[in-house]
Amino acid sequence: MTAERTETSQGIFTDIPSGCEINSSGTFWTVIHDQEKPVPLTAADVLWCRYQKRGFHVNKQDPNSPRPRKGLVFVAFVVAAVALIVAAIGAFSSLRAADRADEAIAKIDALAAQRQPDPAPPEPVPSVGESATPSPEGSTASPEGEGGNVPSLTPQTQYKQKYADEALTVASKCNSDVLIDLDEPRVQVNDVVSEITFAIGCNSSSPPQISLRSGVEGSEVTSDRVQPVECAEKIRKSPLADNTAIPIRRGQVYCVKTSLDTARSSATSWKMVVLSVTAIAQDGTVSLKSSAWDIPS
Repeated sequence: MTAERTETSQGIFTDIPSGCEINSSGTFWTVIHDQEKPVPLTAADVLWCRYQKRGFHVNKQDPNSPRPRKGLVFVAFVVAAVALIVAAIGAFSSLRAADRADEAIAKIDALAAQRQPDPAPPEPVPSVGESATPSPEGSTASPEGEGGNVPSLTPQTQYKQKYADEALTVASKCNSDVLIDLDEPRVQVNDVVSEITFAIGCNSSSPPQISLRSGVEGSEVTSDRVQPVECAEKIRKSPLADNTAIPIRRGQVYCVKTSLDTARSSATSWKMVVLSVTAIAQDGTVSLKSSAWDIPS
């Protein structure tokens, strides 16, 4: 017997139950679209046909029709993409919220800082060698140089004798300077500790000369019996010119006040010196006499 197969609108081939005839090759003959064609049978179809003994129902989908599984995969892909976009938007929103929170905290801190009063300036710390107690009237400090405040010297200033009547002999070649340190005193020292530069010209008629180093002050006086208090007053009223060569001759006396900045940097005492020119030889060698007092600082 033969079975006639028809196609429905859903693409399903439905057999008319008019019996089931199977040949030896496992196929049956049916008429599709007015053409008689052999249709291969699967093992399941053969079993079903033998069981029914009458016709069989083959429910197979047309290969040309779309498969539902592909549609489900597309839907799943769309859902995953939407979820990823939503997660990205959420992360971006969280970052923006954190930035805005930081900006708000910074503005609050700035407002709080503006409302706080300015801190009081720290109390000045006395320099090394300076007293923390107020100075007596007439001895207030005044600024000078890089060393900070310099105590004013008054008639009440107490000087302490450092050395007295030290003899110095200074010999110099033509146009060659000799540096003198009045702290010890010494001749032929380096420029860091020196107070006076001694020089002699190449012309025999040119007298020896001295000049005061940077930060050193001095004044010419009439007697080597002058006291430190009188030297301080003389230097204040009639100082020698800075960095100027001064011709010297026998019998001259000078008051010299050493550099306070140099004294502080070299850990030595600040001094008032009385320097006398006692002799000048024919070759220009000069004999000096020096006495010094420590200045309280």
